[in-house]
Formats: sequence, structure tokens, C-alpha cells
Amino acid sequence: MEAFTESPFILVVISGLATLFLGVMFIRTGEKRVLPFVLVGILLTILPILTDAWITTDREAVKLSVQRLARSVQLNSVEKTLQFAHPDAPHVYASIEKEMPRYDFTWCVVSGFKKIEIGPFGEAAEVTFVVAVNVAAKLGPEGIGYREISLELAKDPQGDWKITNYRHYSPGSRSY
Repeated sequence: MEAFTESPFILVVISGLATLFLGVMFIRTGEKRVLPFVLVGILLTILPILTDAWITTDREAVKLSVQRLARSVQLNSVEKTLQFAHPDAPHVYASIEKEMPRYDFTWCVVSGFKKIEIGPFGEAAEVTFVVAVNVAAKLGPEGIGYREISLELAKDPQGDWKITNYRHYSPGSRSY
């Protein structure tokens, strides 16, 4: 069911084609008994779009959280980035405070998600994604590059996804 709420494209196409067929049939024949079926078809075409707009799945919430995290990193804002750390993970706070000042990001963009796994009760998640960055390191390389990031997330008391653990490495080497 989650596949339909995340991407209603298939449902919209199928119901749209069926509605189009019924509409053409109604126009060609003028048969008024077909009109209720056309109206139901229109409703079935609009309903998945509305459902997609109203419902935010855990996968969508995780993706949105990761996108916001990337924006805070791009802004070089330690304060904003710390807001993504889970309150029960002080080591994440310490790591962010230690690592971020070493780098100056010009941009940081999520270029693709490799894995998003939501735990059985929807309280924990694992996500792996690749970011494209332009960075100047205070002690090290600088320029454009890619990093693969693995995050372990958990919902905080407000229901927001927060980082409980993270790792990042070169996407080709997967070395820590």
C-alpha cells in the first residue's frame, strides 16, 4: 500500500485512461447511463493525487529529513545540523561539533538514495545515500567529490527522524 501513497503515477494513468475511454464512449453514443461511470472515473483519477498530497509516509519523511540535513551542511551551520541529532545520541552531537568546523561547504546535494529501510514498528530507520559536495577542508583535499553516507535514525518524542549514528566514506571504497 505504501507504494501507492508514495507514487500514485500508475493508478492515475490507469484510471485516467479508463476515464478517457468512458468519456469518449459517452460523447460518441450520448448514452446517459455511462455518465455516472465517467464521474466515478474522474474521482478515481483525482483520489490518488489527493492521497499522495495528504499522507506522508515514513520513507518520504526520512527523505525529506535527509534533504534538510544536506541543506544545513551546505550552509555550514553547525547549529542547524545539530538539530538533526537524536537527543539520546550525545556521541552524534560531539561528532558533528568536532567534524563540521573542519570543512567549508560551497554546496552539498543528495544525488541519490541507495537504501531506505524502516524498522518493523516505524520507530527506527536505516538510510544510505550519496551526496555531491564542493568542499574546502582545513587539513586535506578540496574540490568537488562524492560521499556515501549511512545514517541510523530514530523518531524523537515529537515524531521527527533524528540521527542516532552515522558513517561516511568514499562511494567506491566503502572504507571508514
